[in-house]
Amino acid sequence: MYRILCVLFCLAWTAPAFGQALSVFGQSDGSLCYEQSRDGSSPEAALVTCTRALAGVMTDTERAYTHVNRSINHNLLGNFDDALADIEAAFDLVPELPEAYLSRGNTYYLQHHHADAIAEYTTALELEVSDAHKAYFNRALAYEELKEYEKAYQDFKSALEERSSFKPAQERIELYKTHFEGESWLS
Repeated sequence: MYRILCVLFCLAWTAPAFGQALSVFGQSDGSLCYEQSRDGSSPEAALVTCTRALAGVMTDTERAYTHVNRSINHNLLGNFDDALADIEAAFDLVPELPEAYLSRGNTYYLQHHHADAIAEYTTALELEVSDAHKAYFNRALAYEELKEYEKAYQDFKSALEERSSFKPAQERIELYKTHFEGESWLS
């Protein structure tokens, strides 16, 4: 249960990390969709706002970002097929959008497709996703589910290298140091 909450926490934070919402500029429904997706407190309301934004005029990039933001809210509500449909729509508009890979990784993680999630997070990192600490953290959670603890630990450390103040990674590293004391890979 803790890992699911961590993933949802990061989903709400990724503005698209596990979750990171993507910014759409201005005072439009697109920017409101971003704000509500980043906040994560009312995914139902955010879905309405994001859907309204998608009906309006915007650039392909803004539309792709709005699809990713809407996918975050679908994930929060457990609407995984809808989340994946939004992510595919984002890819149709911007094929190499790193945040879309991050969001798809989150969806796969929540569906317990951990190996697929790892592949998506890896691609997001290769494409230089903003807020890489979230991608590293989420990939670490997926490695944990596969009992690949050394890889998970390395990704928790990478998350901290990206953002030294990222509390969830700090807490996991401390847990590892206690739980896996004496393991050679803890250096």
